[in-house]
Amino acid sequence: MINKLGYIFRSWRSSKNSLFINLTGLTTGLTCTLFIYLWVIDEFSFDKFHEKDSQLYQVMTKVPTNAGMLPFLKMWLKSCSIRQTIF
Repeated sequence: MINKLGYIFRSWRSSKNSLFINLTGLTTGLTCTLFIYLWVIDEFSFDKFHEKDSQLYQVMTKVPTNAGMLPFLKMWLKSCSIRQTIF
């Protein structure tokens, strides 16, 4: 076991570039997996606190625009903005 760990550390010292690439790929893969898992859990737990959650439906609409979602976001931000009076 100690010999194997020694071999691993020697190989890391000799090839630092491949170590960096491998760790970057591993970190990216694990992060994406975690985000996908959290998203799926959130989607499956939609309104499960209601007594009759089997009768609930989620309605989604798609707003077609020429410039993508930017005008929709501007309209939403304008309606949600908090107006503060500066004295």
